[in-house]
Amino acid sequence: MKFAYNILLANLMMKLLSFFLCSNLIVNDYRWKHLKWETGDIKAKPYGPTKGYNAKIDLKEFEELIINHHDKTAKELSIILGNRLQRTRINYYRKLLGYTYKKNSFSSQKGYCVKK
Repeated sequence: MKFAYNILLANLMMKLLSFFLCSNLIVNDYRWKHLKWETGDIKAKPYGPTKGYNAKIDLKEFEELIINHHDKTAKELSIILGNRLQRTRINYYRKLLGYTYKKNSFSSQKGYCVKK
C-alpha cells in the first residue's frame, strides 16, 4: 500500500513538474513570437539611455542648470529636463552637489543656495 502511494505521489509530482515547465515554455514561446512580430527579429532589445530612477547625468551640466534656474523646484526642473529625471533623483543630485532649496512663504526669496 505504501509503495503504491509513493508511486502515485511520484507520478503526480512528475505531472505537476512537467506542467509548470511546459507552461513556462509556452509563455517564453509567446514572448519570442511577439518580439518577432514587433521587431521582425528575436534579438535582445537594444539598450538606450536610462530614464527615471537609474538615470545618469553629467553633474557639471546639472550644476549649471541649477545656477541658471535657481528659483525652480525639483518638479519644474524635471519638466525642463524633459522628464528624464524624477524629482526625487533631482533632489538626490542636488544634495550630492551641496545645494539646498530654500522656500519661505513669508519671503519672496526662494531658490537654491550653496550649503556652508
